Amino acid sequence: MTQWPELAEALADAVRTPAAALDGKICCLEPDGRTNFTNLLFQRGVAALLCVRLLRTNGDDVTALPPIERKRRLRRILPTRAAGRLRSLDHLAARGCDLFRMACERDLQGIVAKWARGTYRTDGWATSWLKIKIRTTPRCAIGRSCSRHAKPRVRDAVRSNVPI
Repeated sequence: MTQWPELAEALADAVRTPAAALDGKICCLEPDGRTNFTNLLFQRGVAALLCVRLLRTNGDDVTALPPIERKRRLRRILPTRAAGRLRSLDHLAARGCDLFRMACERDLQGIVAKWARGTYRTDGWATSWLKIKIRTTPRCAIGRSCSRHAKPRVRDAVRSNVPI
């Protein structure tokens, strides 16, 4: 995190363990808490780290543990609402459809769904999570023309004037 030395320092101060490997997203946050990756890209804001999972702690690999247990261990070493720039994201055990509707209403990128008993995979063959994106902008021009590189479902929807 040499590109964000203040964020690295805040993380070192907040983590309550001698050694840990965290997985998360660096972004800028809007006043309402929404992420803003454009501001990060153009260095127009204060960087924040949204921690989503714990991978190692004090030399112990915890990737084979279920997400709920990894999240519990992450909360032990990093508070859920640590000093503004660091966030340990919590989970919602049910009501995924309600969460997706709320994400659409707030114009967010999407949501992530995980198997409660899944493990963290790095082999590229399988995953225990699914990123469900919200498409708020069309991939094609309005009308009956579409790029030949667009996905077939998108091309068919544009040609038949069906919403994507």
